[in-house]
Amino acid sequence: MLTNDLVQLIIEDQGGMVLEFSTKIAQGGRINPHAIPSYRGTGSSVYSDENSEFWQNNPTLYQQAGSYIVFPHEDEHSTAASYWMVEQYGTDPEFGGVWLTSRMRNRLKGWQVRKLDLLLPNQPVHYTAYYFTNNSPEPLDAIIQSRTLLGSPFLEQGCVVNTNAESFESFPIPNTKSRIPEGHFNDWRKVQTKESGVIDFTEIPLPTNTVDFIKATVNTKNSLGYTSMINPRMQMAYLTFFPTTPTEEDELVFNHTSFLYQFSGFDQTPYALYAGGLDQNYTVELGEELQTTIEPHQTKMLFHARAFAPYDNARLGGNFHILEQIPDGIMLKRTKTTAIIPADSSFSAIRALAKRLFEE
Repeated sequence: MLTNDLVQLIIEDQGGMVLEFSTKIAQGGRINPHAIPSYRGTGSSVYSDENSEFWQNNPTLYQQAGSYIVFPHEDEHSTAASYWMVEQYGTDPEFGGVWLTSRMRNRLKGWQVRKLDLLLPNQPVHYTAYYFTNNSPEPLDAIIQSRTLLGSPFLEQGCVVNTNAESFESFPIPNTKSRIPEGHFNDWRKVQTKESGVIDFTEIPLPTNTVDFIKATVNTKNSLGYTSMINPRMQMAYLTFFPTTPTEEDELVFNHTSFLYQFSGFDQTPYALYAGGLDQNYTVELGEELQTTIEPHQTKMLFHARAFAPYDNARLGGNFHILEQIPDGIMLKRTKTTAIIPADSSFSAIRALAKRLFEE
C-alpha cells in the first residue's frame, strides 16, 4: 500500500494488479474507481483452483482487477499472469514522494521487467516507470498494453469518456453482440449502428448486453496522450496520461489508446455464472498500447500515470474539449470552464528517481 494526503494505492503481487486507487469524496467516504470483477478468483493461482475450468485456465482472468500491464504478449507467461517480487521501497528526499520497486522475470525466455510506482505529495496521481530488458541472444518482439478496468460505483450511466485521437477503429469481439459494425471512423460521437441508428461512444449507457472495442490512434501533436472518464453526478475525473514523444534514446511511448465497453455482453464463464448465462459485469476498460522490438541485452523504458480527482465546476461534466500541460499540473478545458489536476506532467520526478534506482 502506498498513500499520500490525497490518494491510496494497493498493489497485489499476483499479476501486479492495482486493486485500489481511492480518494476521499465530498460526502466524507472513500471511492475506488477500479473494478474488482465478480469472477475474480481468490486462490493462489488458476492452476491450483479446483474450479479452474470456470476460468478456462486463463491466469489473467483469474486475477484480473483494477489496472495492470501486459508484456510481452497476452499469454500464461505475461506480466499480468505472473508474480511480481518487491525489491525496495522508501521515501524520496528530493521530491518527497513514497515509492516502491518490483520485478518480474522470465528466465526461460530471458527477459525481465522492473517497475517503479510513485506517489508525490499533494498530487492525486500514481506514476509508473517500466524498464524492459532482453537478456536473451535473440530480439524480443513485444506488444505492451496498459489496461485500466473501471467499474461501479464510479462507473454509471451518464459518465463520459475522452481521448486525444486522430482516427478510430472498431473491432467486434468474437461470440458477443456489438452495437456497431467493424470499420474506421473519425467522429466517435456519431457512429453508425448496425440498425442504421447513431451512437455517441463518449457517453456511457445503461447495460446493453453488448461488448464494443474501439481503438484510437494517438494524436502526437499533443505532448501528452490520455484516456479519461468523468462522472458528472459525483464531479470526479479519472485520467490516464503519458508522453507522446520520447525524450531519451531507449524510451517507448504509447501510440494507441482503446476503450472496451463491457456492458454485460459476455455469456461465457467466468463473466457469466454458466455458459450462455448473463454477464455479471458492467465495466469500461481504458487502454494504451504499443509494439516494439527489444534487441539482445537492450533495455527500454516506458512512463505512464493515472490521476483520480474531484473538480468544482459542474459544466465540466459535459466533458472537456482540450487537455493542456501547465507548469504545476494538467488543465482540462471546456470553453471558459477549467479544472486543474496537480501533477508532474513532464514526468521529471519519476524519470530522475528511476535513473537513480535502476541505472546507477
